[in-house]
Amino acid sequence: MKNFFESDNIHIMFTVSAICRSLGARLSTVVFFLSLLLVLAATVSAADTTPEDRVKRIFRLNYLHSIDGRTTGVVFGAINALYIDDEADELYVLDGGNRRVVITQLDGIPLYSFPLLGGGESDVTDIALDADGNVLVSGSRDIAVYDYKGKYKGLLEISGVPAADDLFIQSIAVDGDGLIHIGTSGADARIITLDPSGKFISQVEGKGKFINVRGLDARGDFTFLDSGGFRVLRINREGKVMLAFGRISSLLGGFSMPSDLAVGKASDRIYVVDANRFQAIVYDSEGKPLWEFGGSRLFRWPRRIAVDDDDRVYVADGTNQVRVFEIVEIVEEVQPVVETKVEEAPQAEDEVEKMVEEEARLLPVYFDLDSAELDDEDREVLDKDAEWLKKNPDIKINVQGYADERGSDEYNLGLSERRAKAVMDYFIEEASIDPSRLKVVPYGRVMTMEKTEEAMAKSRRVDFLVVAE
Repeated sequence: MKNFFESDNIHIMFTVSAICRSLGARLSTVVFFLSLLLVLAATVSAADTTPEDRVKRIFRLNYLHSIDGRTTGVVFGAINALYIDDEADELYVLDGGNRRVVITQLDGIPLYSFPLLGGGESDVTDIALDADGNVLVSGSRDIAVYDYKGKYKGLLEISGVPAADDLFIQSIAVDGDGLIHIGTSGADARIITLDPSGKFISQVEGKGKFINVRGLDARGDFTFLDSGGFRVLRINREGKVMLAFGRISSLLGGFSMPSDLAVGKASDRIYVVDANRFQAIVYDSEGKPLWEFGGSRLFRWPRRIAVDDDDRVYVADGTNQVRVFEIVEIVEEVQPVVETKVEEAPQAEDEVEKMVEEEARLLPVYFDLDSAELDDEDREVLDKDAEWLKKNPDIKINVQGYADERGSDEYNLGLSERRAKAVMDYFIEEASIDPSRLKVVPYGRVMTMEKTEEAMAKSRRVDFLVVAE
């Protein structure tokens, strides 16, 4: 099975370890609880043409701390957006559940908060700072303006925008020239450009290119998540598509319910959170997946993401917390391969080995509706996977269970776990695989864009992630 990006040069190995550490108190009124240090390492071989030039890049993600709003006197209600002011080292949290803006230092120390008074009845969707340091809060139909201390200055005058009454604003961004850009969704999806006063300048219309604009980044070209189309787009100011990538999949880099996007200023990497897969996914600037982190034990429906100048990643999820991670990249030289005159053995054509090389996964098995029973075809596939595991005794795998989207979240989480356990039991009892090499990871239901029975059947599966060797 060829992966989505058609690359033979990327091989990724994941290892995850958790180390407890205490962050201590930063202020007398701020107590940070015992924090976990997550270390995620992804090894990527560079796609150079000669072995001598290749390097190994190891990415480690350290879990730093969480921000939940308690130090402001009220926990966050529902986090609608995150914004980072890198010049001031400040984080803006759009707390839609309590209709307020909370400003903290990047380490979580609270600075200020103010209530949202403007914007009428529209829901708040995004937040940004304009060139004068005013806080712009977009609603679905309008944009309210506040000064830094929260004084309401009125609504941005956007009546000059064509079909202004049909706006459904999803995101807002301000570029280096002070121009304000609005991303909308729906049948009239577009990216609208305004001058600092709100005067209409131009717009890029979706018209088959996109149906949703989330996480709009306006530094240079427009980069955003077309969540309705399950893809990331980069479009120039004239509307030409410069980059497009995305696929519906639970494999590395795939989407199930992508919800937000951020672009790293230092690395130019693209970060996407997927609510249904419980993952934060990291791509390079060309859309190739580097690694992902998360899972149901770390995130609960991750919804918003932001990245600061140092590539620290801020993720808000259904727990109404902002979790902060630090990325560390280590580059190591790979020793050149010494050529010999010994005849090379032919490359193995084994389909399991090819799957591992291309996607760091074993062959998946699929289940009937509402069933966790293995049939003869499943056993044949698992026998192939087990044979490969026996040839590679140092490998450990995650046994990942899924269900289709019909039924409740709770039921499907249990069903996906039963499927994963059925596969693990087969490996242990029939193939004599050491249980310590297997870890059950239930993901529950998978949301699909296509509602056909064929698409649903692909969701009812167990697949396997190679996590260590």
